[in-house]
Amino acid sequence: RMFGSPPAMTSPRQAVTATTTMTASPTMRTRDARELREAMEDAAKTVSKLAADAEQADLVELLREAPREAYSFQNAGWPSDVVGLRTEELPGVVLERYNTRQSVCFCGVLPEISRAWASVDNSLFLWRLDVADDVPVEYSGEEQAIVAVGLVKPKSGVFLEAISYVLVIATTVELVMVGVCLEDGGRELTLHPLQYSCPTDATIMNDITSTPDGRIFLAGADESLYELVYAQSDTWHSKRCKKVRHSSNLSSMLPSVLRLKGSDALKQVIVDAKRGILYTRSEQGVVHVYDVGPLAKDAPRRVAEVKNVAQLAAQARGQGSLFSSATSSVRKGAKLVHIAIVTPEESSVVTLVAICADGRRIYLTSLPPSRGYSSRSLSGSSRSAPSRLSVVEQRDPPPQGGNQRGMTTAQALLNTTSRALEIEAGFYSSGVLLLSDATANDSDARLILSNRDLALPPHLQLPPPTPPPSSGSGTRGLREVVTLHQLDGRCASSLGSLGEIPLPKSVQEALEPPYPAGTLPEARVTTTGLLSELVTQYVCPRRRFVLMTNAGLVRFEKARPIDILRSLLEKNIPEQIEEFFKSYGPIEAAAMCVALAVSRAESNAIILAAKRAFDDPRLTGEPTIVEDSYAQNQENNGGSFNMGRAIVQPILTFSSAQRGLFLFTARIMSSTWERPIIVPVRAPAQTQFNSNARPTSPAMMIANKALGAVQAAARYMSEEPALVCSMDATLLATLQDRLLPLVTFLRQRRPRISSGVDMSQNKRRRVRSSGSEMTALQEEERSLSALSAMVSRTAQALSLISIVIADERFSRVADMLPSAIRKELSQLTLKRLVSTQQGARIASALIEAMMSHIMSHARHSAEALATDLQKGCPDFFGADSRTFYHARDLLQLARDARARKENVVRDKHVNDAIALFMKVPTAGDLSSVCAELVDLRAFHGVTAVPLAAAAALEARAEENRFAAGQSSVDMVDLHACFDVTCTTIRGLSTGKSDIDAEP
Repeated sequence: RMFGSPPAMTSPRQAVTATTTMTASPTMRTRDARELREAMEDAAKTVSKLAADAEQADLVELLREAPREAYSFQNAGWPSDVVGLRTEELPGVVLERYNTRQSVCFCGVLPEISRAWASVDNSLFLWRLDVADDVPVEYSGEEQAIVAVGLVKPKSGVFLEAISYVLVIATTVELVMVGVCLEDGGRELTLHPLQYSCPTDATIMNDITSTPDGRIFLAGADESLYELVYAQSDTWHSKRCKKVRHSSNLSSMLPSVLRLKGSDALKQVIVDAKRGILYTRSEQGVVHVYDVGPLAKDAPRRVAEVKNVAQLAAQARGQGSLFSSATSSVRKGAKLVHIAIVTPEESSVVTLVAICADGRRIYLTSLPPSRGYSSRSLSGSSRSAPSRLSVVEQRDPPPQGGNQRGMTTAQALLNTTSRALEIEAGFYSSGVLLLSDATANDSDARLILSNRDLALPPHLQLPPPTPPPSSGSGTRGLREVVTLHQLDGRCASSLGSLGEIPLPKSVQEALEPPYPAGTLPEARVTTTGLLSELVTQYVCPRRRFVLMTNAGLVRFEKARPIDILRSLLEKNIPEQIEEFFKSYGPIEAAAMCVALAVSRAESNAIILAAKRAFDDPRLTGEPTIVEDSYAQNQENNGGSFNMGRAIVQPILTFSSAQRGLFLFTARIMSSTWERPIIVPVRAPAQTQFNSNARPTSPAMMIANKALGAVQAAARYMSEEPALVCSMDATLLATLQDRLLPLVTFLRQRRPRISSGVDMSQNKRRRVRSSGSEMTALQEEERSLSALSAMVSRTAQALSLISIVIADERFSRVADMLPSAIRKELSQLTLKRLVSTQQGARIASALIEAMMSHIMSHARHSAEALATDLQKGCPDFFGADSRTFYHARDLLQLARDARARKENVVRDKHVNDAIALFMKVPTAGDLSSVCAELVDLRAFHGVTAVPLAAAAALEARAEENRFAAGQSSVDMVDLHACFDVTCTTIRGLSTGKSDIDAEP
């Protein structure tokens, strides 16, 4: 039975006419939209290509392609790579206790908790690295003198959750574990004795290290490797805390009077947890290699031993027994002072770097030769167990003289007038080398910083705006910049006195976002290479280092290339700015200018200077079109046309400003651009909580948790993986904060015009693009407009993810989606969501599912959700979508009125909803609307709304036909509209529904 008065309807032909005459030129509008969509897809492909090139080459390739210019010094007038170096005296209470000491005193740094430590006799002091005059925390719970301190991330489930770390304190007679509680973001520290201890059996421990899973290894002075094993409680056959010896030397078991030689105490122990390898270094330079199994969970098994690493390196160079007949000073320089892990991200071949007393570095590998030099594998079934310790490459000591970039090692050594290096402490991590040079006079001590030179090689440095030739092999050799800095005192100890303060957790997750627990392995996409600092400088702050000397605590930071550019822009010396563009190339320099121009932390002067340098065609160039030079010469000289010669199409070369904008966009999105947004999780997942979600009542929260638990249990029983967002709310907010200033920059940027200085024919020549003739400048502006649209749409996509996908109700909504949509969701990346029609369709399906769920369970919050969507992502949820779902809300009100038997109110809501649907018939899921109208017996709406949708689709097809010469209407959707109308009419006339019709 039909009820009420049907609204005034428009015929399909009238709807087409009205839609066509709505604007002055719909054909032009459709063509522009289509061209912008195609240009945006090209922009997305360019960003993907640039983001894929973010990883630097393998360290073994850099070493083997090292050029003659192995070392260089900073350019004259450029700032030093060591930034903000300052020395702070030791706390007064520590100095006072030191002056009254009775036996020993040790000190070091614990960068993981941003603390320094010092032990005087049996007292231990801890104080903050980043706060001057911090009051130390004292621990005096031991009777014997403290000789070593190590920081450990404990095993899960052994101690209380409040225990963030454990201090392993080694005295002369026992090993003690003390709990560390960090509060207020690590600013407050308290120590708690844990009643975990075991005797050392008269063995002095020289070094303590641990694995990420909480295993603790110790280097003994008796040449033995020990492990401190601990558990939650005692068992009938084992104590909860005990010391286990994993290696022993026969001579160490004999009485001292029977030993033929002195004991070679272990001085250092380090663990490569990702490869499952442990290394020890003795006082005389003997290195042992142990296999601890995948993920470092097995008992150590010795697989290799090298008694003289320097001798092994000399033999690898073909120098024979170089050190056997060398002088005492040469043999002293060959002494091993430090070993460090080379991570799998940095190299798939090199596993260890050894630092000699004269500053030489020896790169070694413990992997078998069959592994090859091209694969990068971090763990898993492809793991290769260590079997040897072989030299890969050797690098000469850093030079001490000269001040010229690009100087060869030989030239630098010739300019060196000071003594040879006497390294007493070293540090290496991710390409940065720190050396502490010891001298008899403390005032002559020096800090040496050596890091990879990211500037172009001298033979590729061309005057701007000419970009360097695209020859990747020429830039892959390892070249390093050396910085020397005078210290007030010498390094306090050879081990544990140098360290790097880790990056904040939020920055680490921004570089490589973690996946939710239980994510299926096939859904994970991880980077395997070490990211270049040219990439990370837009996300990471400056790397911070700390050094403990006998004069106090030294803190400093390492400058990034963008910091050097900022300093040069501040000084505003054109020659130095031009030299920077020449050294790093105009494309990289332009990207850094964009980063400074969009930064909210920079001053207005720096922002304006960066914009001026970016817009200066003398630095960033102009777009050009290179045509066939042979044809031009023939035409100019009046020559005949060669019929057999192929015609060379014009080549468009964009300016460095355009390429720098694309490069900067790719750099800030490299970690998430090709990453799946939604991942399948096998284990029962906890409901994610979005801090930006709308507040709900306590009863609703309890109901949501109960429903989530029931669905998780059902999913676990059916072995159906859940779909959850792979990015949390913090990461999404961070990405938006990076993109929004870039969106503003691109929108406010003035179109570039030719400088007029060199108005050659190449700049005025035209190139065919999408069926039209365009100049090079117009083509560049077209590409930048597409980039602006893509970045804006990406920011809106992140807002959509944070509103819909990261919502705590998404997992329940995803469970109700069809299997085909669920499969597409698990393959959806940010790139696809932004730049493809498939992404737009999936976004519409997600919004439809979320709105339907909220309107049926919590209708009062549907309006708030629609407001958030329209404000945060209008490209995905515009005014038409808002109108469409307002009409859906009216249908829900009609069902409520029907339940109350208020027929007049029901009819009014239904007619109002149909009137809104007629305005925007294609803005949502038509099948769901028709099902609701049938349920309300509004058959006039079931026939009118599909006809209006068909009219809108035909009108769109007409516009595309005139714009592109062909119709692009979706025939499936068009036929579906007519099928719904015909099925409804047949059902009303016959009283029976079609067999294959939807209910």
